[in-house]
Amino acid sequence: MNEIKYRIYGKENRIMYSWEEILNFDSLKDTLKNGGKEDQYYSPLLRYTGLKDKNGKEIYEGDILKEKDIITKVVFHDYQWKEKLISSPRNHLKNYFPFRDTLPFTAEVLGNIYENPELLKK
Repeated sequence: MNEIKYRIYGKENRIMYSWEEILNFDSLKDTLKNGGKEDQYYSPLLRYTGLKDKNGKEIYEGDILKEKDIITKVVFHDYQWKEKLISSPRNHLKNYFPFRDTLPFTAEVLGNIYENPELLKK
């Protein structure tokens, strides 16, 4: 079973907070009371997938991954973790596709949609 963890992005100070930090800040606790939904101060709660990239970095919802020449965004879509295509030289790839067994070993986390929005424009 996957470890249950989250993180959240603070929009005003531009800091990604870990689950431990979320539980220690009163303002972040208020966001949790709101169901973890996005508001003017914080991103929605970003869930841990239970997977790690080729460098051992944990992969969270909203992370941007690179595997060879393909760049994707991690999403929870249709009740499962998937990659949403951002860019690829291959036209046959679908917009969403499930994580592959090789993902934790060959993909690399480049950043995330909050701290690195420029990566979405590739």
